[in-house]
Amino acid sequence: MKKINQRILNLKDKFAHPDETKLVPESWEMEYFTRLWAIKEGLYKIHKSKLHSFKNHYKIASFDEQTTEIQCSVYGVDFEDFFVARIEEVEDYCLAIVLEQ
Repeated sequence: MKKINQRILNLKDKFAHPDETKLVPESWEMEYFTRLWAIKEGLYKIHKSKLHSFKNHYKIASFDEQTTEIQCSVYGVDFEDFFVARIEEVEDYCLAIVLEQ
């Protein structure tokens, strides 16, 4: 669970792959990057490898404000494991529920 907050925009270049930052409407940036962080944090917690680079080992399919299930994966040199994430917003918090596929 992550609080939706403007500070996430200062960190986005540290955890978001360039492919994940394309075509994000400026009006939705804060919510988008909060969701992206919450999903990657969920993947980190559920995956056995505990790879440390959210930017280079955690891939999130494109999504918008209406998307309820988001395809995602954790990958390394010799593997790729697939997951699906569900997003819930509760007041000013974002909750990502990550499940194995």
